Amino acid sequence: IDAIDDDMGDYPVDYGGILGNLLSNDLLDNKPVVYTDVNFEFTELDGIVGLLINEDGELSLIPGLNEPGEYRLKYTLREALNPTNSDEAFVIFKLVENDVDLKVTKTSNGIEIYEGDEFEYDINVSNIGETDATNVIIVDDLPNGLSYIRTTIAESNPGIEVDITVNGTKITYTIALFPAGASILLKVKVRANEVNSDKALQITNIVRVSTDQEDTNMDDNEDTDVNQINPFFIPTVITPNGDGLNDRFEIKGLGKFETNDIVIFNRNGDHVFERKNYQNDWSAEGLVAGTYFFVMKSTDRQGKLHEFKGWIQVIKR
Repeated sequence: IDAIDDDMGDYPVDYGGILGNLLSNDLLDNKPVVYTDVNFEFTELDGIVGLLINEDGELSLIPGLNEPGEYRLKYTLREALNPTNSDEAFVIFKLVENDVDLKVTKTSNGIEIYEGDEFEYDINVSNIGETDATNVIIVDDLPNGLSYIRTTIAESNPGIEVDITVNGTKITYTIALFPAGASILLKVKVRANEVNSDKALQITNIVRVSTDQEDTNMDDNEDTDVNQINPFFIPTVITPNGDGLNDRFEIKGLGKFETNDIVIFNRNGDHVFERKNYQNDWSAEGLVAGTYFFVMKSTDRQGKLHEFKGWIQVIKR
């Protein structure tokens, strides 16, 4: 009888399943053994606990009971009809720390942002590995120039629960259990603050993801989105021809104000448009091409009144 060592490979430390069959390569009279013709017993377990042994030689483990490391279990194989015919061999396997592979991306989708605008970042987190991740932490550090409003979970695998903590401009999302193959899409709504300048303010947003387990690829555990907040801008020309470009008198960054009142009048001083809380929807409908004038009075979030005056060239073809 020949008992031959079995190398059953590497398994995650919380693995609970079949390791292999110790009789698969053993021989009796130079032939593969039949489990009914032999008996076996383990004489050294090397500290392993939760080992389940089937009479046909199949071995499995109860999960979560053993520390990471290599285990060498010694067993004796005997011929059933002739117990003195025996041999010894080892079953070898390794339990390794759970390795995961998390990936995070973040984007503002390249939108044009003006001070006062509200917009959303998309944060997509995926567990692209084959091991469940625990205590997953996603940290989103909003840059100066933005104020946090809220987060919406747009897409998620069933059963994933997200705890959200807000500390100033630092948003932390915690997921206790993030299964292998799972993903989640977080929509983070923010407001662009005033830039107090005639130059655009660059905003660099960094998001990071981590977990209790070792990540096999740290290169995709962080992502950066770069955009800019443009200053308040009032156009001087509109071309309401239906092509979707400059069709309306659109004041960029109007959202920086709490309220606004606008009056648009022609060269003769006749009021052609008046609106409280203007919605960027004036297109000179029913009016001839030419030069018009406006006065807009707006109140900011601190209650300060601002007045803007100017002209609008309406071009119709």
